[in-house]
Amino acid sequence: MTSTRDVDNAVAPGDEVTGSNDVVLVQDEKKSSGKVGEQVDILEAEPQKAYYSSASVWLMVLFSGLAIGSDGYNAAVIGNVELLLAVLYPDDLTTAIYQRLSNAFLIGMIVGMILFGVVSDQLGRKTGAIATTILLVLGISLSTAANGTTTAGMFWMLIIARGIAGVGAGGEYPVSGAGAAEATDEDAKFRKRRGFMFAMLADLSASLGAASTWFLYNWISIPFGIFSSTIISRANVENSLVKTLGWGVVINCFYIPGPFIGGYLSDKIGRRQTMALGFTLQAILGFVLGGAMDPIQRIFPLFVVLYGIFLTLGEVGPGSTVVLIASESFPTSIRGQMMGLISAASKAGAAIGTQVFTAILNRYTADPSKGNQVAFLIGSGFAVLGAIIALFVIPDTSRHLNDDDDAWKKYLEDNGWDAFWGDEVSQDPSGVVMNKAVS
Repeated sequence: MTSTRDVDNAVAPGDEVTGSNDVVLVQDEKKSSGKVGEQVDILEAEPQKAYYSSASVWLMVLFSGLAIGSDGYNAAVIGNVELLLAVLYPDDLTTAIYQRLSNAFLIGMIVGMILFGVVSDQLGRKTGAIATTILLVLGISLSTAANGTTTAGMFWMLIIARGIAGVGAGGEYPVSGAGAAEATDEDAKFRKRRGFMFAMLADLSASLGAASTWFLYNWISIPFGIFSSTIISRANVENSLVKTLGWGVVINCFYIPGPFIGGYLSDKIGRRQTMALGFTLQAILGFVLGGAMDPIQRIFPLFVVLYGIFLTLGEVGPGSTVVLIASESFPTSIRGQMMGLISAASKAGAAIGTQVFTAILNRYTADPSKGNQVAFLIGSGFAVLGAIIALFVIPDTSRHLNDDDDAWKKYLEDNGWDAFWGDEVSQDPSGVVMNKAVS
């Protein structure tokens, strides 16, 4: 809006005055010579708004958690589906098809993590979130509608559809992880609770430590989740298919309390300490299960509970901290790309673990109890390795993401790069505060 007033009430050229209604007075130097009676232009700026609020931060973390949680469900559900397919198509579900069904989603996730790590940094978190959701919904819809003129054709449609869904699911890790980390950095009260908030939802030493521990976590967690119903069926061969599926659901319920416990501990004792603690306790229990498999399996409810606690401990440690550590270890401008690379490497662990589990279970078809024993012993060995890496490789990171951003900018400037990025549209206006509109 423009209006006129006597220049007696105006300010000198270039000065700005902001009042309670955010009116900015700017003198037009071309039309006014500063004499009394001449006119100046008065520009009324729109009131600035608070861009962040407690609700927006919690919603960002909530939806990020839901996205990654749905990915976990879609990765694990194939284990139960394969049990049903084995009953319906015993002759057509070969070992090769079985492995492809198990790994299609995981391979797709690797592609999605690398691709959308770049997309989220170059085009923005929102663009990445929309694209990944579309791909995930498309893949799941095609999986549901899988059919063919032959059984082999149906299996291949299911494999390809799960691969498409995997690309969308994998892309959600760098998008959701980076977005949630940045949302919780806006205020001190969120920074000190970031570990718990992430749990409700995941330099060289940083990338090596984050990638290797995430790799080991997925090597253990995902195969033990996917094959939970298979392990249960081998532990109690007298159960019907329905009971086996039911026990598998009970086992997977033990995943739920782990992230809450781990999220609380990560804010109290530290990220890498929590990860090491979880890995260590999981290894101890796994060695107990592996060493005394026969007597424990004879008391079937005890086996179910101990198996469930084994999964819980995995979530207490690495499950609640891997995404957090990977997010906090890198500056904002490359966070999405590094998250994508690290999470892609981690899903390679899941794919390899799934292949190894399949080979182990097939190797001991004549002695199912022995197969379960070997699986727990190998998984526990990897948990020990994860604890060692967590303690001696992963660095302690700052709770303030701006610290890494400032160090990154300084590094670029010292090496001759232009360290300015962003534009007037994407940058926050001056004076933005949490939960308050600028008056």
